[in-house]
Amino acid sequence: MDTQGFLSCRTIPSKLSLWEEVEVKKQIDALVALGKMKPSTLDYACKVILLMKKDGNHQFCGDYRLLNLQT
Repeated sequence: MDTQGFLSCRTIPSKLSLWEEVEVKKQIDALVALGKMKPSTLDYACKVILLMKKDGNHQFCGDYRLLNLQT
């Protein structure tokens, strides 16, 4: 990934409750199984939040604003 000479960015993770951690892990595992996401060894990290959808389910989202400022 070309960051134009910037150092890799890492943000302090948001504190998630136990059920939120379980939900995020479940959704990530499902995306990995579908091939839409893969494990990475890069030095980048972002905050993860859960958003409630209209149907009551939760969807996790990554906050990549810091990385987007660099690229």
